[in-house]
Amino acid sequence: MGKVGPEWVDLENETPNEEARTAAGNTGHDLNGKHKANLWHNWVEQTIHKEIHDPEEADPIPLFETDENLVVELTDVGSSTVLKRSDAIDTRIREEGKRCVHSNGVKDGPNGLLYVMYQLTSDNPSPAEIIPRYIGKAEAYGKKNELSANFKEIAKNRTGTRSFARWGDGSYWHVGELSDTVFGEDSKKRSWASELFKQGTHQLKEQTYLWIRAWDPEKYTGPYGYPAYLAEVEGLLIGLAYETYPTQLLNHHEVPEDAPANQQEYQFQPPSE
Repeated sequence: MGKVGPEWVDLENETPNEEARTAAGNTGHDLNGKHKANLWHNWVEQTIHKEIHDPEEADPIPLFETDENLVVELTDVGSSTVLKRSDAIDTRIREEGKRCVHSNGVKDGPNGLLYVMYQLTSDNPSPAEIIPRYIGKAEAYGKKNELSANFKEIAKNRTGTRSFARWGDGSYWHVGELSDTVFGEDSKKRSWASELFKQGTHQLKEQTYLWIRAWDPEKYTGPYGYPAYLAEVEGLLIGLAYETYPTQLLNHHEVPEDAPANQQEYQFQPPSE
Protein backbone atom coordinates (compact mmCIF):
# COMPACT_ATOMS: atom_id res chain seq x y z
CA MET A 1 0.00 0.00 0.00
CA GLY A 2 1.21 3.49 -0.81
CA LYS A 3 2.11 6.19 1.65
CA VAL A 4 -0.18 8.84 2.99
CA GLY A 5 0.22 12.23 4.62
CA PRO A 6 3.73 13.33 5.52
CA GLU A 7 5.25 10.12 4.15
CA TRP A 8 3.68 10.82 0.75
CA VAL A 9 4.32 14.55 0.59
CA ASP A 10 7.73 16.17 0.41
CA LEU A 11 7.41 18.47 3.41
CA GLU A 12 10.95 19.74 3.19
CA ASN A 13 10.20 21.75 0.04
CA GLU A 14 7.78 24.64 -0.43
CA THR A 15 5.23 22.97 -2.67
CA PRO A 16 1.42 23.06 -2.70
CA ASN A 17 1.48 19.63 -1.08
CA GLU A 18 2.74 21.20 2.12
CA GLU A 19 -0.93 22.04 2.73
CA ALA A 20 -1.46 18.45 3.84
CA ARG A 21 0.64 19.13 6.92
CA THR A 22 -1.12 22.33 7.90
CA ALA A 23 -4.67 21.62 6.75
CA ALA A 24 -6.01 20.96 10.22
CA GLY A 25 -4.33 24.03 11.69
CA ASN A 26 -5.46 26.63 9.18
CA THR A 27 -8.92 28.03 9.81
CA GLY A 28 -10.54 29.39 6.69
CA HIS A 29 -7.59 29.68 4.30
CA ASP A 30 -4.83 27.47 2.90
CA LEU A 31 -1.19 28.48 2.39
CA ASN A 32 -2.00 30.31 -0.83
CA GLY A 33 -4.85 32.30 0.71
CA LYS A 34 -7.44 30.20 -1.08
CA HIS A 35 -10.55 29.84 1.03
CA LYS A 36 -11.29 26.30 2.19
CA ALA A 37 -14.78 26.59 0.77
CA ASN A 38 -13.22 26.98 -2.66
CA LEU A 39 -11.13 23.87 -2.11
CA TRP A 40 -14.28 21.93 -1.19
CA HIS A 41 -16.27 23.28 -4.14
CA ASN A 42 -13.40 22.58 -6.53
CA TRP A 43 -13.24 18.97 -5.37
CA VAL A 44 -17.02 18.60 -5.65
CA GLU A 45 -16.91 20.08 -9.15
CA GLN A 46 -14.37 17.45 -10.24
CA THR A 47 -16.28 14.54 -8.70
CA ILE A 48 -19.93 14.65 -7.57
CA HIS A 49 -20.94 17.64 -9.72
CA LYS A 50 -19.21 16.24 -12.79
CA GLU A 51 -20.94 12.90 -12.45
CA ILE A 52 -24.37 14.43 -11.77
CA HIS A 53 -24.10 16.24 -15.10
CA ASP A 54 -22.62 13.27 -17.00
CA PRO A 55 -25.42 11.65 -19.07
CA GLU A 56 -23.59 8.32 -18.91
CA GLU A 57 -23.73 8.27 -15.10
CA ALA A 58 -26.77 7.44 -12.96
CA ASP A 59 -26.05 10.21 -10.46
CA PRO A 60 -27.66 11.71 -8.51
CA ILE A 61 -28.81 8.45 -6.93
CA PRO A 62 -31.39 8.64 -4.13
CA LEU A 63 -30.33 6.80 -1.01
CA PHE A 64 -33.87 5.59 -0.28
CA GLU A 65 -36.80 4.20 -2.23
CA THR A 66 -39.59 6.76 -1.84
CA ASP A 67 -42.98 7.70 -3.21
CA GLU A 68 -43.74 11.06 -4.83
CA ASN A 69 -44.11 12.63 -1.38
CA LEU A 70 -40.70 11.38 -0.23
CA VAL A 71 -42.18 8.84 2.15
CA VAL A 72 -39.52 6.14 2.43
CA GLU A 73 -40.65 2.61 1.65
CA LEU A 74 -40.19 0.03 4.38
CA THR A 75 -38.99 -3.55 4.23
CA ASP A 76 -38.74 -6.37 6.75
CA VAL A 77 -35.33 -7.76 7.65
CA GLY A 78 -35.79 -10.63 10.05
CA SER A 79 -37.99 -9.29 12.83
CA SER A 80 -37.07 -5.65 12.13
CA THR A 81 -38.74 -3.05 9.93
CA VAL A 82 -36.13 -0.99 8.12
CA LEU A 83 -35.96 1.90 5.69
CA LYS A 84 -35.56 0.60 2.15
CA ARG A 85 -32.54 1.73 0.18
CA SER A 86 -33.17 2.47 -3.48
CA ASP A 87 -32.49 -0.31 -5.96
CA ALA A 88 -30.20 2.08 -7.81
CA ILE A 89 -27.97 2.71 -4.81
CA ASP A 90 -27.82 -1.00 -4.02
CA THR A 91 -26.59 -1.57 -7.56
CA ARG A 92 -24.02 1.21 -7.25
CA ILE A 93 -22.70 -0.09 -3.92
CA ARG A 94 -22.27 -3.59 -5.35
CA GLU A 95 -20.61 -2.31 -8.53
CA GLU A 96 -18.16 -0.11 -6.69
CA GLY A 97 -17.56 -2.70 -3.99
CA LYS A 98 -16.63 -5.30 -6.59
CA ARG A 99 -13.94 -2.96 -7.86
CA CYS A 100 -12.30 -3.45 -4.46
CA VAL A 101 -12.89 -7.12 -3.63
CA HIS A 102 -13.36 -10.56 -5.13
CA SER A 103 -14.42 -13.88 -3.67
CA ASN A 104 -10.94 -14.56 -2.26
CA GLY A 105 -10.20 -11.17 -0.74
CA VAL A 106 -9.12 -7.64 -1.67
CA LYS A 107 -8.09 -6.80 -5.23
CA ASP A 108 -5.05 -4.81 -6.22
CA GLY A 109 -6.07 -1.20 -6.79
CA PRO A 110 -8.84 0.62 -4.91
CA ASN A 111 -9.06 -0.84 -1.41
CA GLY A 112 -12.21 0.81 -0.17
CA LEU A 113 -15.13 3.12 -0.82
CA LEU A 114 -15.49 6.84 -0.19
CA TYR A 115 -19.03 8.14 0.19
CA VAL A 116 -20.84 11.43 0.56
CA MET A 117 -24.48 11.65 1.60
CA TYR A 118 -25.82 14.91 0.21
CA GLN A 119 -28.83 17.01 -0.72
CA LEU A 120 -29.43 19.46 -3.55
CA THR A 121 -30.81 22.97 -3.46
CA SER A 122 -31.40 23.13 -7.22
CA ASP A 123 -32.53 20.84 -10.02
CA ASN A 124 -29.47 21.92 -11.98
CA PRO A 125 -26.99 22.28 -9.13
CA SER A 126 -23.73 24.15 -9.08
CA PRO A 127 -21.00 22.74 -6.80
CA ALA A 128 -22.14 25.14 -4.06
CA GLU A 129 -25.69 23.74 -4.29
CA ILE A 130 -24.53 20.21 -3.46
CA ILE A 131 -24.86 20.13 0.32
CA PRO A 132 -22.85 17.45 2.17
CA ARG A 133 -24.66 15.84 5.10
CA TYR A 134 -22.21 13.05 5.92
CA ILE A 135 -18.82 11.89 4.62
CA GLY A 136 -17.25 8.53 5.35
CA LYS A 137 -15.34 5.54 4.10
CA ALA A 138 -15.52 1.76 4.07
CA GLU A 139 -12.13 0.06 3.93
CA ALA A 140 -11.94 -3.32 2.27
CA TYR A 141 -9.20 -4.51 4.62
CA GLY A 142 -10.28 -5.48 8.11
CA LYS A 143 -8.28 -6.74 11.05
CA LYS A 144 -5.09 -8.66 10.26
CA ASN A 145 -5.22 -7.33 6.68
CA GLU A 146 -8.02 -9.72 5.86
CA LEU A 147 -11.23 -8.99 3.98
CA SER A 148 -13.39 -6.67 6.06
CA ALA A 149 -16.74 -7.97 7.28
CA ASN A 150 -18.23 -4.87 5.64
CA PHE A 151 -17.42 -6.35 2.22
CA LYS A 152 -18.06 -10.09 2.65
CA GLU A 153 -21.60 -9.95 1.26
CA ILE A 154 -20.34 -8.16 -1.85
CA ALA A 155 -17.26 -10.37 -2.26
CA LYS A 156 -19.28 -13.57 -1.96
CA ASN A 157 -22.19 -12.32 -4.11
CA ARG A 158 -24.62 -12.82 -1.26
CA THR A 159 -28.10 -11.33 -1.37
CA GLY A 160 -27.92 -10.22 2.28
CA THR A 161 -27.17 -6.59 3.07
CA ARG A 162 -26.59 -6.58 6.81
CA SER A 163 -23.27 -4.74 6.63
CA PHE A 164 -23.11 -3.82 2.91
CA ALA A 165 -20.04 -1.57 2.88
CA ARG A 166 -21.32 0.21 6.02
CA TRP A 167 -24.71 1.05 4.42
CA GLY A 168 -26.36 -2.17 5.56
CA ASP A 169 -29.61 -2.66 7.42
CA GLY A 170 -28.07 -4.47 10.39
CA SER A 171 -28.23 -2.75 13.75
CA TYR A 172 -24.60 -1.59 13.68
CA TRP A 173 -24.59 -0.09 10.18
CA HIS A 174 -25.89 3.18 8.78
CA VAL A 175 -29.32 2.25 7.45
CA GLY A 176 -30.00 -0.16 10.30
CA GLU A 177 -29.07 2.39 12.96
CA LEU A 178 -31.11 5.08 11.24
CA SER A 179 -34.11 2.75 10.98
CA ASP A 180 -33.84 1.86 14.67
CA THR A 181 -33.77 5.56 15.53
CA VAL A 182 -36.65 6.53 13.25
CA PHE A 183 -38.83 3.80 14.77
CA GLY A 184 -37.82 4.49 18.36
CA GLU A 185 -35.73 1.38 18.98
CA ASP A 186 -32.47 3.27 19.52
CA SER A 187 -31.00 6.77 19.30
CA LYS A 188 -27.59 6.31 17.64
CA LYS A 189 -28.65 8.21 14.52
CA ARG A 190 -30.79 10.84 16.22
CA SER A 191 -29.04 13.68 14.41
CA TRP A 192 -29.71 11.99 11.05
CA ALA A 193 -33.35 11.28 11.89
CA SER A 194 -33.91 14.84 13.12
CA GLU A 195 -32.28 16.48 10.11
CA LEU A 196 -33.46 14.17 7.33
CA PHE A 197 -37.01 13.21 8.37
CA LYS A 198 -40.16 15.06 9.32
CA GLN A 199 -41.01 14.52 12.97
CA GLY A 200 -43.17 11.50 13.70
CA THR A 201 -42.86 10.09 10.18
CA HIS A 202 -40.57 8.23 7.82
CA GLN A 203 -41.01 11.01 5.25
CA LEU A 204 -37.89 12.82 4.11
CA LYS A 205 -37.76 16.60 4.39
CA GLU A 206 -35.75 16.69 1.16
CA GLN A 207 -34.56 14.07 -1.30
CA THR A 208 -31.29 12.63 -0.03
CA TYR A 209 -28.61 11.18 -2.28
CA LEU A 210 -25.50 9.06 -1.91
CA TRP A 211 -22.32 9.41 -3.96
CA ILE A 212 -20.16 6.36 -3.42
CA ARG A 213 -17.05 5.35 -5.32
CA ALA A 214 -14.16 2.93 -5.10
CA TRP A 215 -11.47 5.43 -4.15
CA ASP A 216 -8.65 5.37 -6.67
CA PRO A 217 -6.05 8.13 -6.13
CA GLU A 218 -5.04 7.81 -9.77
CA LYS A 219 -8.59 8.72 -10.87
CA TYR A 220 -9.72 11.07 -8.10
CA THR A 221 -7.38 13.78 -6.87
CA GLY A 222 -7.51 14.68 -3.20
CA PRO A 223 -8.88 18.12 -2.28
CA TYR A 224 -5.41 19.62 -1.84
CA GLY A 225 -4.23 18.60 -5.29
CA TYR A 226 -2.18 15.50 -4.50
CA PRO A 227 -3.21 11.81 -4.69
CA ALA A 228 -4.39 11.20 -1.14
CA TYR A 229 -5.25 7.65 -0.16
CA LEU A 230 -8.60 6.65 1.29
CA ALA A 231 -7.57 6.76 4.95
CA GLU A 232 -6.37 10.33 4.50
CA VAL A 233 -8.85 11.80 2.07
CA GLU A 234 -11.83 11.14 4.33
CA GLY A 235 -10.49 13.42 7.07
CA LEU A 236 -9.37 16.11 4.63
CA LEU A 237 -12.82 16.24 3.03
CA ILE A 238 -14.65 16.31 6.35
CA GLY A 239 -12.51 19.24 7.45
CA LEU A 240 -13.24 21.22 4.30
CA ALA A 241 -16.94 20.37 4.28
CA TYR A 242 -17.21 21.47 7.91
CA GLU A 243 -15.60 24.82 7.14
CA THR A 244 -18.06 25.27 4.25
CA TYR A 245 -21.29 23.83 5.70
CA PRO A 246 -20.81 23.71 9.49
CA THR A 247 -24.51 23.54 10.34
CA GLN A 248 -25.46 20.96 7.70
CA LEU A 249 -22.64 18.44 8.14
CA LEU A 250 -23.65 15.60 10.46
CA ASN A 251 -20.22 14.08 11.06
CA HIS A 252 -19.42 13.88 14.78
CA HIS A 253 -15.76 12.93 14.34
CA GLU A 254 -12.98 14.77 12.50
CA VAL A 255 -14.76 18.03 13.42
CA PRO A 256 -14.27 20.34 16.43
CA GLU A 257 -15.86 19.42 19.74
CA ASP A 258 -17.93 22.59 19.53
CA ALA A 259 -19.21 21.79 16.04
CA PRO A 260 -23.02 22.07 15.74
CA ALA A 261 -23.29 18.31 15.18
CA ASN A 262 -21.65 17.77 18.58
CA GLN A 263 -23.38 20.55 20.48
CA GLN A 264 -26.95 20.60 19.22
CA GLU A 265 -29.49 18.58 21.17
CA TYR A 266 -31.24 16.77 18.35
CA GLN A 267 -34.75 15.50 18.95
CA PHE A 268 -36.85 13.06 16.95
CA GLN A 269 -40.36 11.81 17.60
CA PRO A 270 -40.91 8.31 16.15
CA PRO A 271 -44.10 7.56 14.22
CA SER A 272 -47.02 6.77 16.50
CA GLU A 273 -48.19 3.78 14.44
